[in-house]
Amino acid sequence: MDIKRQHYATEILQQLNDIGCILSKNPEAPVQFFKNGNQDNTETMINKLMLALPEQFFYPLNGAVKQDSICFIAKNVVLFACQEKTNDDLFINNFINFIETLLFDIRMRYEIQP
Repeated sequence: MDIKRQHYATEILQQLNDIGCILSKNPEAPVQFFKNGNQDNTETMINKLMLALPEQFFYPLNGAVKQDSICFIAKNVVLFACQEKTNDDLFINNFINFIETLLFDIRMRYEIQP
């Protein structure tokens, strides 16, 4: 994964950790969003998501738009993760569908051409 994608992945993971701390009301034990999952699982999911994003997503974004995109992705990951179990037989199919839907939403929201 290139540095730009890794930077986004790190920021999204931090956002997820911040959301998890708020939800758990304990900064020492943030909520883990993927049921039956762990931090490694979450990192793997975010890295796969970053690899799926088109190259043009990363370069025009800066400042407020970049922060908005990070929050947008993190919120969508939280909503997806709250519904899914990583050990479910359909998890991989659901994750692929989630990525496809999220990519469409990102393209529409940030006016990125396919």
